[in-house]
Amino acid sequence: MDLTLRLFGTMELRVEGDFLPHGPRHLAGEKLLALLALQGPQSRARLAATLWPEVTESQGRFYLRRSLMELKQRLAHVADALTETAGTLALALPQTACDLWGFDHALQQSDDTTAVSLYRGPLLTDWDDDWIQTERMQREQEFLGALERLARSATTLQDAIIALKRLIALDPARESAWSALMEAQARRGDPATLMQTYRDLRLWLSENLRILPTPETTALYEQLLAEARRAPPPKIAFPTRSRLPLTPTALIGRHDALEQLQARFEETRLLTLVGTGGVGKTRLALATLESLQDDPRFSDGIAWVDLAALSDPSLVRARIATALELSETAELATLLANRKLLLALDNCEHLLDAIADEVDTLLTACPTLFFLATSREPLGLSSETIWRVPALAEDESFQLFQARAQKVLPGWQLTEQNRPLVRQLCQRLDDLPLAIELAAARLGSLPLSELVRRLDARFDLLTGGSRTMLRRQQTLRAAMDWSWELLTKDEQTALRQLAIFISPFSLDAGEVACPEGLTQLPALVSKSLIAFSPEHDSYRLLETVREYVMEQELGDAGRAARQRYLQYISNQAKQAVAEYFGPNRHYWHQRLEAAHDNIRLILSDAVQSHPELALELAGNLWLFWREQGYRLEGLRTLRQLLESGTAFPEALQGRAWLGAGILAYETADYDTTYHALNEALQRAQRHQDGWAEGEALRVLGLAHWNQGHSDQARDLYLQSQACFVRCQHKGGQASVLASLGHLAWNLGQLQESSAYNRQSRALFQELGDEAGLAEINANLGLIARSLDDYSAARRYMNEALEARRRLGMRGGVAAVVHQLGVLSYLEARYNEAIPYLKESAQHWRELGDPGWLALSLYYLGLVQKAQRAFPEAICSLSESLQLRRQQKAKRSIAGLQYALGAIWLEQKQYDDAIPALHESARLRLEIGLPVFCGESLDVLACLHARQGKAALAVPYLSYAAKLREGKDEVEDKHPHRDEATRRTKEALPESSWQQLWEQGAALDSLDALLSL
Repeated sequence: MDLTLRLFGTMELRVEGDFLPHGPRHLAGEKLLALLALQGPQSRARLAATLWPEVTESQGRFYLRRSLMELKQRLAHVADALTETAGTLALALPQTACDLWGFDHALQQSDDTTAVSLYRGPLLTDWDDDWIQTERMQREQEFLGALERLARSATTLQDAIIALKRLIALDPARESAWSALMEAQARRGDPATLMQTYRDLRLWLSENLRILPTPETTALYEQLLAEARRAPPPKIAFPTRSRLPLTPTALIGRHDALEQLQARFEETRLLTLVGTGGVGKTRLALATLESLQDDPRFSDGIAWVDLAALSDPSLVRARIATALELSETAELATLLANRKLLLALDNCEHLLDAIADEVDTLLTACPTLFFLATSREPLGLSSETIWRVPALAEDESFQLFQARAQKVLPGWQLTEQNRPLVRQLCQRLDDLPLAIELAAARLGSLPLSELVRRLDARFDLLTGGSRTMLRRQQTLRAAMDWSWELLTKDEQTALRQLAIFISPFSLDAGEVACPEGLTQLPALVSKSLIAFSPEHDSYRLLETVREYVMEQELGDAGRAARQRYLQYISNQAKQAVAEYFGPNRHYWHQRLEAAHDNIRLILSDAVQSHPELALELAGNLWLFWREQGYRLEGLRTLRQLLESGTAFPEALQGRAWLGAGILAYETADYDTTYHALNEALQRAQRHQDGWAEGEALRVLGLAHWNQGHSDQARDLYLQSQACFVRCQHKGGQASVLASLGHLAWNLGQLQESSAYNRQSRALFQELGDEAGLAEINANLGLIARSLDDYSAARRYMNEALEARRRLGMRGGVAAVVHQLGVLSYLEARYNEAIPYLKESAQHWRELGDPGWLALSLYYLGLVQKAQRAFPEAICSLSESLQLRRQQKAKRSIAGLQYALGAIWLEQKQYDDAIPALHESARLRLEIGLPVFCGESLDVLACLHARQGKAALAVPYLSYAAKLREGKDEVEDKHPHRDEATRRTKEALPESSWQQLWEQGAALDSLDALLSL
């Protein structure tokens, strides 16, 4: 049986997935179904009275019988969904059969996401019966409440803003939603939008309700605006990768086009250059961008994103992010919200839907962001301005032909004698720049008259081609056919082999793919089929040339080239792993980064054609993926291979599972981390792969530590150390010693931490590993900080910062900046701490590291709390809490709830403070931190004392004291404990106070205390 009902919006009724059309004669039966779905089983008398209230009881029963009969006939073989027992009708359907039931169930389960997704609009909008009105209003209010809760708990500012705007559009009188929207905009550092939101609120209230915003809303707005103006978010420092690519030749002509394109940005933020392949879209776009580099509208830079190499639509956002050297998981809408940036997207035609979606999202969220796109088709957005790139004008074609001809024949000149032939050739090529360049390059081997004759003959052959193909496409294809036929067999073979590269390739990679590369490359470069970049010492096939060669089919030569390059890059990745601990780590990762697009392509092909080689390559690439920020991409590739069902050799599986587990850990996916690392551990032990076994144990220790299991973490670290010692892997030993040192520091064992770190430093020095030495300096800085030697701590941290900046370690830089912020916080230099912590949080957003982001936000919240900037502190700590809940990090959740509870206590928000502090106490005791649990209980005691509940506060103080017996405390001062003690002793006789103290000490569990 498959009967489904949709009651939100217009009623829909489907049987076996087929929609049953509406009609006047079906109306009563449909209302009968809707009523049963809304109100559950009903007697016939009640159904008749509800559906036909204006008629007599006997008439109502008659109408009900007739409607019920017609409805069952209409439902046919699913009519048994309507059941009747003792005169009571009911719907016997699963919960999933009705969107309303799913909505109600989701709300009962506190699943606001599902509830909001099911709500398509007001209930049964086509009908206005009395029995519907109350239900409609109730569900609408429930939906709006769920939407507001989702907005307030959103993990990203952009998600919160989108949800709040939707909420306001549906319920503009909900002033709390306007306030939440202003808070989100303030956190995004957007005072202009914040001001506009408040103006919109005032205008709506004035026009519709004849009132002004409440004093609380106005005060909030003024506070948020002042703070947003005082503390603008740090700017993204776009690195060198976002610079424009070098143009190999000067632009010929197009001066009028350049002026027009510059002017178009006065009226649009999305300009798309559209035209056929070879018309010069990319070259014209580059010239336009070069002319705009000093424009103040783009003071944050002009970034170039080449999308030609991309085949997976899901990677569009990642490609844009990595072009700006942001993480593939970066929240672009948040990070670019106030940036004056011009983003150029080149070669969009093969990914139009994905690119259009991303551009539309960013245009909406980022009011000062501009786009210049090139494509063979428009993106199809309403905000898009289309500029069709024309073919060259006659004089421009002459200029281009002469300039390119002189590259192969330096003395060649355009004369009155050869001018007609040149014009004839350019006309036959439809004045397309690429086709003209290809023709001019042939002057080194053929006279001009022969060029024209051969081209004419080729066009004669094309007249019988497809009528649906544009003539310019026919012409360009003709030019490419003609160029192809002029190549020698060896040159054609070389192009088939080199077409495996989708992005620039080095000479040694080219020689691997094309063994005769040294002899063929110069000829192909001279014929304008391959471009050479002296600055980067690399080669690249022109896009249209590569497309043409791929259409010819790579054949055996191309397939052999793929196989050779796959083996070559696999060997490179192996060498990068072998030299990871040492002076060459950065060198190898730079090499792999330069070849990354080619690696993506070859790996994508190998997943299907050579899965075993693909797994071997991926199993050696994960170190590169982790360090360069391609964690999700790498994890997706490894999962695809490991879950494909292929019977891989176990040794290969071990390294691949290890990479999957470590990449999952880096993205805080702990379920996958544990599963993958345990799979890796089993295989490493069976095949005696000591390094893989040790690394799996070490990262399992990191995962356990992050989830509050310090004893398990230490045991795993020690097992890891034993593995590395057995296999004599000094890099692994150094890493796990550093991890042991960091754990010891966190547990307050400073001498032990110092000893571990100094042993690690000696090994890193022996290996010549600058990155490892920077890590140890950062750790020694933490130890010095814990010893209150702040000057030494700064010295160590600044040394680490300098080294990591030199090595381009963005994550390492962010970590040290974070620690400098914490150091400033501990020194009570709050105005210095906030910029450090905001900068580190910004880095972690860009890098997509939720664990570190949560940590920076936590300390930022503590600084703001110390400055009594409570609204800002709550925002920072709440965002950190959301991240930590996703990571299931119990230790951090407990600390955050403790900090939030203390703030809510100060603000007299006791209903918020109590559950937060309860959770903090429970978690701290659960993970073996009784002293810290006592701190949470002291704050609760203070809360109860302030409420005048002295008899309740004293047992909390007593139980907390019992937890501290025989244990050292971390904090020197205990203001909440002291206040609670003073208040309760003032409120109670000494004998009563002592009796309550003894009662609290006698309690046998924390739950017994919290239930008082």
